[in-house]
Amino acid sequence: MTQERISLEPAFLLHQLPYRESSALIDFFTHHHGRIRVLAKGVRSVAGRKARYGGVLQPFQPLLLSWGGRGELPLLYGVEVAGFLAPLVGNHLISGFYLNELLLRMTHRHEPHSDLFGSYHATMVALRQPRALAWLLRLFERDLLAECGYAIDFNLPGERSAALQADALFCCRQQQGIVPLAAESHCDGVALQGKTLMALASGRYEAADAATVLPQAKQLLRYLLSFYLGDKPLQSRALLQQQRPRSLT
Repeated sequence: MTQERISLEPAFLLHQLPYRESSALIDFFTHHHGRIRVLAKGVRSVAGRKARYGGVLQPFQPLLLSWGGRGELPLLYGVEVAGFLAPLVGNHLISGFYLNELLLRMTHRHEPHSDLFGSYHATMVALRQPRALAWLLRLFERDLLAECGYAIDFNLPGERSAALQADALFCCRQQQGIVPLAAESHCDGVALQGKTLMALASGRYEAADAATVLPQAKQLLRYLLSFYLGDKPLQSRALLQQQRPRSLT
């Protein structure tokens, strides 16, 4: 199979594995081509020989990628920095690995996800700002589910007014969606209030509602993601759970 040569494609590095003496297999998330894996020759230092591209091949930094070739594993021909973002540290660094691991587990190679790429890029920028880290993760999880075809349906059945009542109760069940929940009823999925659904739909919440919205949104999105991720645990989530505050994931 012959693949056209792609030049200067916006991308982020997700993961890399050593390959032979000085090469690596690298997964990138690209703007127009989705997740790809390429063979990058000479990118690891050996026997005093400098690695190609120096320190350019770093995660969480916007890159411009060029690749192409024959077969299922194209060759990396070039990579350059497309702008500098400050290094991530602490929980923000682990959160970046968490986002990368979600992309590796939830997306398929060569499936374009231009909108999700934009969401990922915006989240990378926001991770460098003094914003609520847990909420950034929730919004990306929401966008990821939607892009993969598993969007949360905020058009609830029943009377429209129920969806607009912040204190109304709802129940989410995997593969069944979200339905109004009577106060005396049992929810065998995830129970949550209307204010949490409203916050996820709009991307914003009132500061006074944080104690309700943040834990409920975390529980809901973890519940939904677990259905598609399967039984294999996320390594980055385990790291995040060891940190403080524990509300991040």
